[in-house]
Amino acid sequence: MMGLPAFWRAITLSTNFCRSMRLFISGSAPLLDETFRAFEQEIGHAILERYGMTETGMLCSNPLNGERKPGIVGPPLADVEVRVADKQGSILDQGGVGVLEVCEPDVFRRLQRLSADAGEDRRRNPGSPLLHHRDISRIDQDGYVRIVRRAKGMIISAGFKVPKAVFFVDELPRTSMGRCRKTSCASATQSPF
Repeated sequence: MMGLPAFWRAITLSTNFCRSMRLFISGSAPLLDETFRAFEQEIGHAILERYGMTETGMLCSNPLNGERKPGIVGPPLADVEVRVADKQGSILDQGGVGVLEVCEPDVFRRLQRLSADAGEDRRRNPGSPLLHHRDISRIDQDGYVRIVRRAKGMIISAGFKVPKAVFFVDELPRTSMGRCRKTSCASATQSPF
């Protein structure tokens, strides 16, 4: 069964529901250590936390058989390379906190298809195969990745995307079709929307 962290918090309160299932997978937002431990104590299973994104598919996963660390999305899958770099692109030592950069075999084929109209190149260096992921992370001594926080202007809370900051304005800039002009809003508020 797959679910968001908020789902697993709710399921922990209903122990009879899950007794016959064998695998519980969490993704899309960080799973709190408390939720992981409460679920394991009440249900008798450790949640398998994973990490990926639309452009790349699955990147990291705690093992099906083996140690599942709470609040950590696991080591990179086969054929996936991950590293953590600072804002200038220098690779950080193990345990350092910085921007997650990833590479997997089909990432740029997918990126070209998904963002062809956006005109955006998410590689830090155009010749590099590593995707600048925008999530602040660290890699522990066992090679497991922990997502520390999102670098984007959104926070995921209970499965919902919530802006980090809210600005009140008298009127929103609009296109000729009546849509909100997001780039104008971002530059006016100095916000990363």
